[in-house]
Amino acid sequence: MNKEILERAYAAIGDLTPMLTDCGAMCEAACCEADEDGQGGVYLFPGEKELLGLMVTQPDWKPADLSGLRVPTLVIAGEKDMIRTSHTKAIHRAIAGSGLAILPGDHFVAHGNPEAFNRAVMDFLMK
Repeated sequence: MNKEILERAYAAIGDLTPMLTDCGAMCEAACCEADEDGQGGVYLFPGEKELLGLMVTQPDWKPADLSGLRVPTLVIAGEKDMIRTSHTKAIHRAIAGSGLAILPGDHFVAHGNPEAFNRAVMDFLMK
């Protein structure tokens, strides 16, 4: 898989600039290696090509699909999440009675901001 394919995939799922800014160097160090002509290549571990495809096409839920949920639900995301805030809020609106928490952080807010994440979850569970 080359850089052009990755860029097209990223473009298809929206603006990933905040996420790429946060982990760009780490991702590059972990995933890129020089190919035969000395240019940077992208190495994908087994299954990653499928996962990248899933990022572009999934989940393919409609609001009506989510409206059938009848369990307590907390929709939680980071302020700089790769999922657009408008999409996160649409998920929240589609699930009657759900809670919503947009926290400082990115898509990995539970790892990067565990105090705020745990507080949001505990507040939700205590209601």
